[in-house]
Amino acid sequence: MENAHGRVKTTVLEELEYWNVIFVIRKLTDYYQRHLNSYRVKQLNGLTGYDFAMNVIEKIVSGSRSWENSSYSSFMDFCYSVAKSELSLWRVTKFKEFDHFDVVQENKSNLHIRDDYQGY
Repeated sequence: MENAHGRVKTTVLEELEYWNVIFVIRKLTDYYQRHLNSYRVKQLNGLTGYDFAMNVIEKIVSGSRSWENSSYSSFMDFCYSVAKSELSLWRVTKFKEFDHFDVVQENKSNLHIRDDYQGY
């Protein structure tokens, strides 16, 4: 099967070589850093955009996120999909750890959040 660049779909390591692993890491780091900036922070629980990007690469290389079985024809589209999914999973997991009602009641005047806020 050919990908978006007219190439036959290959293994993860071949794709990383084709795209240059440094380029992939930089693109994913930029993606995460934009999200961190939107939260007005440089790190989330001590993790930088680079840490999140490396986590994605690790999951793709280890096979816990399978490129070979994915429906994506572009490796970079697949990487961004995994990055988006990992960020979403992280947000859901972390926000479930908070008792939103207590946070809202305590900081109601500062945060301007409704009392019935349930998170994601």
